[in-house]
Amino acid sequence: MARRFYKEINQAFPSIVFEVAKPDGFALITDDIELHKLHEQKYRYRKKEGEDYHIAIQADMYLKILSGTYTPVEAFAFESHTSTLSHQIVSGSWLTAQSVCAALPESGIFDTVKKQEIQDYIDNYVTDNY
Repeated sequence: MARRFYKEINQAFPSIVFEVAKPDGFALITDDIELHKLHEQKYRYRKKEGEDYHIAIQADMYLKILSGTYTPVEAFAFESHTSTLSHQIVSGSWLTAQSVCAALPESGIFDTVKKQEIQDYIDNYVTDNY
């Protein structure tokens, strides 16, 4: 079940939560304009988290080049092979990234272990945030 936005009832400054089920003392938000604004905020947050995750992967890749674990050519091939996936993550489109990662074939650095590591991260993100 997808998470939905709920607003605290009978409060001058009501809290808004994004939950799977309606908490006690809250009502489902149904106003289209308000929902649109809340989802825009949610996607700005998802985009920021996607950018942060992508930067962490880039930093890890660079350190592995410096340590001799990967060559620059291998790292560039990884970036090229995963470019569509990276785009989805950086744009905050985690549900799309989940499907893209699952369908992306293994290649070079994007081997079974690396693919599963990224897939697990995305799956956990989706479970915790959608």
